[in-house]
Amino acid sequence: MCSGLLPMAELVWDIASSLRTEGYRAFEPYERFLESFGTAAEIKTHQICVIEVAKKKLSRPRPMSLSADEKRELYSSPFLKTLEKELELANGCDASQLEKLYGGAECIWRRITDPCERKMVRFEIEENAEYRTRWKAFSEEQAVAIEEEVTRFGLFDDYPLEAGDRLSTYVAMMGAEAQRLGFKEDQHKSRLEYPVFSKSICSQWDLCFVIQNVDMFALPEKLGFLAFGLELRRADVRGSSNRWKAGDFLTLGFQQMLPGFANAYWGFKNRAELELHIKAHIAFYKEVASIIEGSIRNALD
Repeated sequence: MCSGLLPMAELVWDIASSLRTEGYRAFEPYERFLESFGTAAEIKTHQICVIEVAKKKLSRPRPMSLSADEKRELYSSPFLKTLEKELELANGCDASQLEKLYGGAECIWRRITDPCERKMVRFEIEENAEYRTRWKAFSEEQAVAIEEEVTRFGLFDDYPLEAGDRLSTYVAMMGAEAQRLGFKEDQHKSRLEYPVFSKSICSQWDLCFVIQNVDMFALPEKLGFLAFGLELRRADVRGSSNRWKAGDFLTLGFQQMLPGFANAYWGFKNRAELELHIKAHIAFYKEVASIIEGSIRNALD
């Protein structure tokens, strides 16, 4: 099944373009921030790294127990291996020897293969005051993008939400958005304060949209966080997957492919922002649904 997910990674920049066309652009400020640390050539390398890292992650859904033979069959990126070799030459050693040759925080950035990310982390360590200034500017740009999208989609309720209102808002918006893709609220799998929206893939397995961290979602402060998750579950798995073992479910983190997306559509201050985040995650899933669902069905047939 996992090998069937890899084509999603090749499409990541096309998906970004499609999301922009649909009006979801709040992930762009982070990508501009990250690329601002690289040269034109390094940015091209970074964009390939995003694809290759996504392939590696997609080939390893969590949690998965693998034998030594199965681990050898996981996706291995020749491109990333070449970068790792180049990094070893630049460092004068392999990763296992970094702490012996370089002290403290220097070991951190010297391990990173993506050139833009490596230079960003190095800048954060060595020029922290300037880094914080640039990060603040990025954060403000992202906040403006969220406000613009809230207006663009006609989501005007800016009143802070209590925990119960957050859940009712989530359920109502998911009922409207996820239903278009064949998902419905599953009373059998849901628990109090843990709604599950499911779609049957075969008689024994379901795809489920879940809130992965309910405690963060229902923080007593004004700011909440939506950790929007997609899980492939055995049909008898109910409630939070935290209490189930490997083999009963897999987490399919499709949004993590696109830099900045999960972070942009995470924290919310009011109903309008929560509704926007749900719409954005569903819009992303729509772009990859045929690959995910086709791969699963092919593996389970």
